[in-house]
Amino acid sequence: MFPITELRVTMGTKTIKQHILPASSLGNARTLTVIRYGDQTAGNKVYIQAGLHADEAPGFLVIHHLINLLDEADAANKIDAQILLVPV
Repeated sequence: MFPITELRVTMGTKTIKQHILPASSLGNARTLTVIRYGDQTAGNKVYIQAGLHADEAPGFLVIHHLINLLDEADAANKIDAQILLVPV
């Protein structure tokens, strides 16, 4: 199991978790960020991952703009599903 550090954002249901991954070499540290919106027990779940391969930059831009829209929807209490964003 990976150690987890967690930063909780107080706005609505938004949670940001950073998973610390094992180092592949000395002096190397990598993390995996997961941004979650909505109720974790909600029946519907959306999972969006971007940048799995190095040259897939458009996905990062999509997630960047989606976060702004989801922040607005979360503030208005309009999210009724669990949404996970993983910008790799």
